[in-house]
Amino acid sequence: MKILKYIAVLFISIFISNCDSQDDDFVNIKYIEVQNLVNLPTNLVFNTGDDLNFFVVVPNVLTEPGFTTPLNINETTMSNVLEFSYYFEKKNGSEWEYFTAFGPVTSKEAVLNLSGVYVNNTSIQLSQPGQYRLMFNAGTTANSISLISKQESTKYTQIQISTTANNYNTGYYFTVN
Repeated sequence: MKILKYIAVLFISIFISNCDSQDDDFVNIKYIEVQNLVNLPTNLVFNTGDDLNFFVVVPNVLTEPGFTTPLNINETTMSNVLEFSYYFEKKNGSEWEYFTAFGPVTSKEAVLNLSGVYVNNTSIQLSQPGQYRLMFNAGTTANSISLISKQESTKYTQIQISTTANNYNTGYYFTVN
């Protein structure tokens, strides 16, 4: 009988020691960092009525540092959409305030095209003068942008890409005259 108790204690000990409280081990998610997948305007000064255009361009197959096999986003996620969000803030004195005249917090989708590239082209008309910053959901740092695969089912792996953009330093700062 003592042997059964020892076996039971050993089994329970092994079971408990292999338990994991890390969310990423329960939720099937993969993180990857890839540079320069968002393209922001190079000019920082606009006129009222101008359009601010930015582009998200993500190849379906990405090279990961430290891995020999490239990551195929569509095969891994079974998703043809990457989602991201952005919003605007306007400078009022020395403070930045949430600004909705160019639109509220907006979720956008980069859609996989026939060329094997996830693409989104966004154009926003700048209707009021002032100093602004365009903010994206942050990736792994304040200077990065998060792109997340849109999942229709939890049985597939979700991918969160942390990327950078030209002219983005905790936001894209610009002026409208």
